[in-house]
Amino acid sequence: MKCVLEITNGPYQGREAKLQAGQSLSIGRTQEADVALPRDKHLSRRHCAISFDGKTCFLTDLGSTNGIYYQNSKIHSIELQAGDYFTAGNTIFRVRFIEDNSQAEAEQNLLAFLKAQPLPLFVLLDAARDDLVWPFLEPIPADAYQCLFTGSQARNLAKYGPYLLALTPESALLPQLLPKAWGESWGLFLSAECEFAKLLQHLRQFLLIKDQATGKERYFRFYDPRVLRRFLPTCSPKQLKELFGPVQTFLMEDADPATLLEFSLADKKLLRRAVPVTQEAPPDEDDKTPAVAG
Repeated sequence: MKCVLEITNGPYQGREAKLQAGQSLSIGRTQEADVALPRDKHLSRRHCAISFDGKTCFLTDLGSTNGIYYQNSKIHSIELQAGDYFTAGNTIFRVRFIEDNSQAEAEQNLLAFLKAQPLPLFVLLDAARDDLVWPFLEPIPADAYQCLFTGSQARNLAKYGPYLLALTPESALLPQLLPKAWGESWGLFLSAECEFAKLLQHLRQFLLIKDQATGKERYFRFYDPRVLRRFLPTCSPKQLKELFGPVQTFLMEDADPATLLEFSLADKKLLRRAVPVTQEAPPDEDDKTPAVAG
C-alpha cells in the first residue's frame, strides 16, 4: 500500500507526493524540504514531516513558526487516516491510501530477468549501507561469499564491508534478497564467465583509487549503485576495459527502482539499457544506447 499526499488548494493544487511503507517526507518552503513549496510564504524552511508505516501516516511539526492544523486545532503530532486533511502554512493536504502491487510485480519481473542471464550471476552487497545486509549474509555458508576487504580490515569491518556472493538460477537466495535489497541501494548484480576467485581478485583492484586532484588514495565505493551508474558514463575506453575485465554486464537499480539499468561494453563503447520492471516505469525507446563516445 502507498500513502498519497495531495494538495487541495492554492497554486500547487493537484500536486501529489507518494510514500512507500517505511518512507518519510518533509514539507517546507525551501529545497531543504523533500516537498518544497516556495510560493507558500507561511511555511517554514522545513515545516513538518509525514511518515508512513504501511498502514498509518504520522504527521509531526518540525518546529515551524506557524504550526500545523488538524480539524481547526493546532497540533504538534498526530496519526492520520485515509481521507484526513491537515493544513501547513496556507496549504491544505489530503491523505489517501492506494493499493500498491508494483513492488510484488517488480520482484517477479526482476527475478525472471536475473534468472535468465546467460552467464553466471553474482551480487556485490554493501554491508555498510543497511544494518539488514549482514543478518542476510550471516546464515549463508561462509564459503559461498567473500569480503572484498582482506586481512585485519576484513576481520575488523566484517559487518560493514562489501561482499561478493555467487548466485545460481535455482538458488533460494535471489528471491529472498530482492524484497530486501531492491530500491535500497544494497549493491549491484553482475554477470561474468569466470571463476568466483578470479572475479573477486579483479574487483579488489578498485577498492582504492588515486584522487587526481590530491594524488592521494581514497576508497572507491563502486559497489554502490548510486556511485557506479554515475561513474561509468564518465570513463574513458581504457578505464572501461580495466573496470569491466571479466564482467560482461553490471546490473543495478536506477534512481527510480521501477527501472533496472544494464551496462555492458561493445566495440570499446559503454552501452546503457534501461529495463522497466513495473508497468509504471517508462519504456526505453532504444534497446541499447551508447552512454559515451568511443
